[in-house]
Amino acid sequence: MSVVSRAIVVCVAIGGLLLMWLPPAVGAGSSYSYTQIDVSAAKITCDDTVINSINNRDVMLGTEYCTASRAFVDRDGHDTIFRLPGGSHLDTEPSGISNNGKYIVVDGQHNYTGRSTAYLRTNGKFHKLTDPKAGRAGTEAEAVNNMKEIVGLYFTGKGQTHYHGFIDRGGKFRTFHLRVKAAVNVAIIDVNDNGELAGYYQDKHHRYHGFIVDGTRTHIINAPGAGRGSDLGTSVLSIADNGTYCGNVYLRHGKATKNTLHGYIHRDGTYQTVVVPHSFGGHNTSASSCNDSGEVAGNYAYNLGGPDWEDISYSATPA
Repeated sequence: MSVVSRAIVVCVAIGGLLLMWLPPAVGAGSSYSYTQIDVSAAKITCDDTVINSINNRDVMLGTEYCTASRAFVDRDGHDTIFRLPGGSHLDTEPSGISNNGKYIVVDGQHNYTGRSTAYLRTNGKFHKLTDPKAGRAGTEAEAVNNMKEIVGLYFTGKGQTHYHGFIDRGGKFRTFHLRVKAAVNVAIIDVNDNGELAGYYQDKHHRYHGFIVDGTRTHIINAPGAGRGSDLGTSVLSIADNGTYCGNVYLRHGKATKNTLHGYIHRDGTYQTVVVPHSFGGHNTSASSCNDSGEVAGNYAYNLGGPDWEDISYSATPA
């Protein structure tokens, strides 16, 4: 996910949005079995990784940082590595894979600075995606569905502090307007094959709120336990075709050792906290993506000793 930390044709009747504030339903939920994900390819095994997407075929998409930043696609433990064209200084940050596996959206920056450029990868070829309203900081794609509908965000100023969500249908970009008066910044992070959208916005106090758009209805998501201060709150990072959704709860400010955030999944009407076991030695578990089976994938922070940390990926399967 870019700012926080991430196709049936989508037809959103913006003028007819009905806001529904959902009460926090809390339940025990299912227990989960967690597995650490390492990337092995070209005689390199890497555990400094981030997973951003898992589809209904259990294919995972993420980034490995052991040899600069490169994208990986994990299919049943078999990893395929790729990079954006443009040289070793162009960072490759993949963000979404369609359920049929045909489409991948990727973002790139030069040494993590400057303008962000989005790409669609199809049959091994890259097609640049640039929202015409983007400012100097560029465009970031976040998800793509089976009908090649792409969603993401574009930045309006010189930096990455002000942004709007977009929907790209066949190369035609449309700004997404969330009809919430308090919304300052809006990002669309996922679109499923039913055309439902998921994302988050910041209010005037810089608190995060998740949202889901289902047809003409907008549901505002404030998960249980979310912090209420600046840069705290809730994000929705993924929505499956059956309505299961997941994301992060930002609890408090502080160092990684204080567990300032954790993941959650909303499934069968209840919220469940997503946190890797203590035996993993991790902190700050992020639930970046989930699918129809209720599987969750993401990453957590692991202390290498002293001030050194790395990201380690996991997948979690309902018991």
